[in-house]
Amino acid sequence: MVGTGSVAGGGADEGPTADEQVPAPEARRETTEVVTGVATMWRAAGVVLSTLLFVWAIGKARDLVAMLAISLFFGMALVPGVNYLQYKRGWKRGAAVAAIYLAGLLALILMTVVLIPAITRLADEIGRNGTRWLTELNRWASDTIGIHIVSPEASRDAVWSRSRSSCSNGPRSSRGRRAAP
Repeated sequence: MVGTGSVAGGGADEGPTADEQVPAPEARRETTEVVTGVATMWRAAGVVLSTLLFVWAIGKARDLVAMLAISLFFGMALVPGVNYLQYKRGWKRGAAVAAIYLAGLLALILMTVVLIPAITRLADEIGRNGTRWLTELNRWASDTIGIHIVSPEASRDAVWSRSRSSCSNGPRSSRGRRAAP
């Protein structure tokens, strides 16, 4: 097949060549008619109203929903420990739940006893030395990096107001009140 311009096995079935023009198919317009009846309108109104009612109810019961979500979280967190005690150690499920709750309560009490005094001591230390620490940090940052963490005006104001408040009110008792003359 010499001179046909087709490649291996081609023929008239390959479609039009560049010289031929393909006529455009007639545009077919199909219109779809949407029929909305009274029943459809009532159904849509019911869906909208029920959605609004659901959102309103969740808003009113927000605290209850929050408590339920938290209790669901705790319940799911208990499951591995309870299953271990029940299936591996042979405990009854109620006893295993009670043991896990008591262990959690004991951990909470222990953290409270240990952490609250430590946090109180840290707050007292920051109250006593915070200004000095901030001044030293500001000095180091300006010498090393070239930036000021606290502006010089704020630094002067803090030092001036602290010295004025500690000197002008006279002696204070251990409770922070002015001592009797």
